[in-house]
Amino acid sequence: MNKKIKIILIMMITFIAMLLLVSPTFAWSPANQTPIYPQGEDYFCKEKGGAIRFTQFSPGTELIYESNWIPDAAYDNINSEVRESIKSRLMLKLMELAESARPVPSNSTQLRWYNGTQFGSDNPDIANLIGPKFALTPNLNSAGSYNIANTTTAYIMSSEPRVSPLALGFKKGNYKGSVSDSADATAIQYALWNDPTYNEGNILPGSNLYSEAKDFENFYRNNNLANYQASINTGNAQVIADRNNKEYTIGPFTMRYPDDTRFSYVEDLYVITDKSSRVEPTEILFASKSASKPYPSSGETFFVKFSASGNPTRAGIKVSFAYIQNTTASYERLAGQGSIYQFYGEINVNRGWHSNWVDVPILDEDGEETGLTKREDHGWRIYKFFGYIKTRYIGTYNAQKAAHRTAHN
Repeated sequence: MNKKIKIILIMMITFIAMLLLVSPTFAWSPANQTPIYPQGEDYFCKEKGGAIRFTQFSPGTELIYESNWIPDAAYDNINSEVRESIKSRLMLKLMELAESARPVPSNSTQLRWYNGTQFGSDNPDIANLIGPKFALTPNLNSAGSYNIANTTTAYIMSSEPRVSPLALGFKKGNYKGSVSDSADATAIQYALWNDPTYNEGNILPGSNLYSEAKDFENFYRNNNLANYQASINTGNAQVIADRNNKEYTIGPFTMRYPDDTRFSYVEDLYVITDKSSRVEPTEILFASKSASKPYPSSGETFFVKFSASGNPTRAGIKVSFAYIQNTTASYERLAGQGSIYQFYGEINVNRGWHSNWVDVPILDEDGEETGLTKREDHGWRIYKFFGYIKTRYIGTYNAQKAAHRTAHN
């Protein structure tokens, strides 16, 4: 026997704040994706393009060749040998320094021209023992503090797998996942380079995280998420009861809520009766239902089927909506200069004398030997070669700007 009874709708909207806490990350260089700053610091590049250094390097002198004392006859050969040794070392120097030095790009918009430099090119002149120029880690100082909330930049800075709704313990519901859920430091950095409100250099297109963050900013504003509202329209909802089989169908319903399953979604939906505080639906009927979408969209008509014992006389539904309540970030803008040095080769020659004392006859006025002798040094000049790789100060460059993230949620 079917009996129609008037439905008593009970609706609960759960305001869930997704705290977008991000663990320490590190900034990345535009060229080779190597961390610019030490791991464990919240630094991000603020300027795409330009020279940037990674680790400190102390310019100094390296002795790479020292000869024995040689005579005049060997001078040219040894001089050539030490020059070749220096040239070989100059060519390998940057490879040996690895992350401590990189060539300075002459076309960089971040570099100042080297006032007073005696070299007009950044290219090495190995033939003349002039090696490559390189830049050191810049000294960055605070150039302003910024507090941002619910913007594209704030969303990007607040991305990380462990703060996805599922990682925080919320039910999947209609949540389809987001780029933010899997964002690592590289994805965050590239998204920031996409962001014209953050990046002060060349804009780098193509970041999915940036596109999603921009969608969130528009969604947040258009739907007034600061004052989240959702409702259920009961309309002419009824309960159709099959008490013999203890099966019930209630509806039709429609829900109205900000609907973007990346940012705001139906987290849970279940039945409550006068006999039970929670009854799981056996089926929810709506047109757009799929395996990844168990709950209806905003404005979509739906019915709920459930089984219950005890002959309930009242039934309703409870719905939980999960959404991003807030994204905020604070960061300090950093700017400064770094020093430019250049490798070069230098040859130093110590000059000496190799003595060779001999007894020489003493001659009279007629050139005849007198039977007496004297000591004379019949030695020769000798040379000792030293080959060095040295560094010289060239000038400064305006460093790629950075941001130090100081707070985020």
